Amino acid sequence: MAEVAKITDDVTGSSQRIARASQEVNEQVRQQTEQVGQISVGIDQMIQSIAAAAEEQSAAVEQVSHSITEVNKSAQQAADGTNETAAIATDLADRASTLATLVRQFKVRED
Repeated sequence: MAEVAKITDDVTGSSQRIARASQEVNEQVRQQTEQVGQISVGIDQMIQSIAAAAEEQSAAVEQVSHSITEVNKSAQQAADGTNETAAIATDLADRASTLATLVRQFKVRED
């Protein structure tokens, strides 16, 4: 009987040690799971920040593109205006030449 009691005590002691070890492992798993959760929250926040920054950059690129298009239109209008001004200047020069020719045909009497 004494031997059975000793075995029982040994088994009980081993069971208690296993139970304590299991509790320690469970606590470590719980802590690590909590850390993983906190890291996941941090990563999610970073992803949201990156997505927001990407949206802002996309909007800025769109604005720059629009501005470049407007500058291009203005440059084209200026070029068109310059061409029109040159054509008008050429026409005025031709008219002035014609007018000068006509004026030379007039004779002024001397009284």
